[in-house]
Amino acid sequence: MRFQITFLIFAILFSSDSVSAQETDYRVLWARGDYAEAVKVLERASYHPWSSRRDYAELLVLTGRVDEAIAQLEGGGSALDVTVRLAELYRMRGRMGDYGLALMKAEDQVRLLSEYRPDVDDLVAVARLRELKGEDPKSLLRFYNLMAEVFPNTASVLVAAGNLALDKRAFDVASEKYGAAIALDPENQEALVGLMWCYYRAGDERVSEVMAQLLALNPNHLEVQRLQAEQLLDRNAPHDALEVLDSILSVNPNHLKALGLKAAAFFLLDDSATMQKTQERALAFNGYFSGAFRIPGRIASRQYRFEEGRAFQARALEIDAKDVEARLLLAYDLLRLGKDAEARSELEQVFAADPYSVRAYNLLEAADAIDGFVTISRGIFKLQLPRQEAEVMSDELLNLLNEAALYYQRKYNIELHTPVVVQVFDDHDVFMVRSVGLPGNAGHLGICFGRLVTMDSPRARPPGTMNWQQVLWHEFVHVITLQKTHNRMPRWLSEGISVYEETQKDVSWGQRLGPEFKHIVDGEGFPAVGDLGRFFTDPETPMHLMYGYFVSGEFVAFYVNHYGHDALVTALDRIGDGMEAVEALISASGVSARIVDERFMEYMGNRCAPLRALSKDSEFRKAVDAGKEAVETENWADAERFFLEAYALYPDYAAEDAPLRLWADAGAVRGDPEWYRKALKKLVGWDAMAHEACLLLSGFYVEDKDWTAARAVLDRALAVRPFQVEILTRSAEVYEMLEDWNAAIADWRRLIYLDVPGRAEHRLNLAEALAKKGEVVAAKAEVLALLETMPHFWDAQQLLLELVDAKVSADERR
Repeated sequence: MRFQITFLIFAILFSSDSVSAQETDYRVLWARGDYAEAVKVLERASYHPWSSRRDYAELLVLTGRVDEAIAQLEGGGSALDVTVRLAELYRMRGRMGDYGLALMKAEDQVRLLSEYRPDVDDLVAVARLRELKGEDPKSLLRFYNLMAEVFPNTASVLVAAGNLALDKRAFDVASEKYGAAIALDPENQEALVGLMWCYYRAGDERVSEVMAQLLALNPNHLEVQRLQAEQLLDRNAPHDALEVLDSILSVNPNHLKALGLKAAAFFLLDDSATMQKTQERALAFNGYFSGAFRIPGRIASRQYRFEEGRAFQARALEIDAKDVEARLLLAYDLLRLGKDAEARSELEQVFAADPYSVRAYNLLEAADAIDGFVTISRGIFKLQLPRQEAEVMSDELLNLLNEAALYYQRKYNIELHTPVVVQVFDDHDVFMVRSVGLPGNAGHLGICFGRLVTMDSPRARPPGTMNWQQVLWHEFVHVITLQKTHNRMPRWLSEGISVYEETQKDVSWGQRLGPEFKHIVDGEGFPAVGDLGRFFTDPETPMHLMYGYFVSGEFVAFYVNHYGHDALVTALDRIGDGMEAVEALISASGVSARIVDERFMEYMGNRCAPLRALSKDSEFRKAVDAGKEAVETENWADAERFFLEAYALYPDYAAEDAPLRLWADAGAVRGDPEWYRKALKKLVGWDAMAHEACLLLSGFYVEDKDWTAARAVLDRALAVRPFQVEILTRSAEVYEMLEDWNAAIADWRRLIYLDVPGRAEHRLNLAEALAKKGEVVAAKAEVLALLETMPHFWDAQQLLLELVDAKVSADERR
């Protein structure tokens, strides 16, 4: 017997398939992505220690052989971590009864842990069990932190903690945990994968670096490929995404998330039959896999197709009513369709199921804020905004919206689906949560979803930094183009048309050719039409995104100038019918793609020529410097000439030393009213944000009794500072001089609401305006209300006597 045991030991130690050689072999293959070969090595091995059997099961899962993996784990070992892993695999396979039984067994095993000293695998399994049962993630994270102190050199604890934080979208915590694991083991692929997804979901550009690290270790990593497919679908490149997904499915034909993404790709291709077959394939493997619909719904909504996204999520919830993510995505879709009440119901269910969902909590907080808004329905619009915005801005907002709706429905040959909901926020973070689910990102001023527009109020921004008319006009054009194309148009074209239409409304609007674009133009040249989308789907830097707005707007200007507005409308119709955007634009142009690209490149070369003026010895710089020198020597004629010469060389230059700004500044110094007025007039026509210059210029027009001109520049000022008392007061006074009593009365009412210290004077002015309009009874009511609070207000008493006399005289005439 002793001889037999000795022989067995030697046979194991010195056989060609020895344990050490076997482990080294299959683990190296696994690490570099040769999954099928790693499985073969283990299947050929004559001896399987328990650790390699566990690895064998995981490799079987990776290659889609989940039932065999379950059999392996069921057939050996009764450790807690094995039971928890079995539970996960039962759920993956849709065996929900077995899943529940496995969790119960695991709970029994946890109770027995006190009888012996648990190792780190046991403790990680305990935490994972608690996570599967939906326990408090904060307490679980504390548990992981304690484990990390006891086992400081164990990366698996840190990875598990990172996975929990990632699942709860605590990206800062997740990246910290994954980073610590990578510090212990720089080639830990689980940690790198977690960090990769963390950066992707957080919108962190470092995701590309981590993907490159993973591919250097494992060129066939399935998770990297899955992210690549996600990114391609983000870019609306379903054909390319399908190639990547087929690569994943060639390794693991039962990869459920890949099948969900493949269904999404077929959705984007309008291939509903193949999409349905792909979904059926996923559900055949796991009848509870709601991701077969949730994932295509998420992709549909990322492409602004919210109605289809809503339908997908509703179907996902029919499969699995406990799919919290699908319910949250459904709430998002309902919000973006302007169905706030329905969305709140779904959000409350999400929060009840997951009280630690930051997104659901934030959205419910935003919903509470909106509940306090004033709602005004007029025509095709439903306007929702805070009380102060309603008192001061609602009429002007609705007037501009009605103007835009009448104009653009004719121009783009469309009848809008209504109502169009417009929500205005006095808190930027609430605006961002309502729009995208998370606070922050100060760059956004407004967002359109097709039938819903959300935007900041000027009160949500630093004073003087937002032109609300420009923002609203831009976003409403999105309403037109998104509905025209049934939300099928790519973002670059939608933004391009909105920027273009801004400039058609007001030449001071739109996206300027900024000097910061020079390094992009110099380094990359001009994009072809088919390349415009990358500035929005995959911008290298924030500046590339801003350049995307500019160059897309310029493409639309070029296209309309060369091929006509009707060609653009035809292209939009074809996009709505399912044609790819670039193909639709080319076909509607009547020329080849090569010709369109060549002409666009030529156009852009001319349009960007002013960037050459940025060199130190350029004619532009020389003119600016000469103008400054002329101001210093008080040679005003030369100053004007040089500043206008510099402006003509580079009209878009908008820095502090922009020529028209320098000219206006010189006007303030010179003290010549006519010269100053001329400079201010040029400035306010060029700069949509120049509210102070507008107020100054209105003063000159008032002196001249040019009330119409004064009114026009005050409107421009109020587009930037609608709550400023000085501008509103002058506006009311000018309306009175124009005898536009309705407008004057509206301004006085705004001032009564806004300006508490001046309220008495404003109310007296309101009463006088009402009287001049002939509304004597209303005027008398205002004066009596004023005298109740200020009984000794002499001017109010005088007006009351005049109103009484007027009424007596009127009665006598009758």
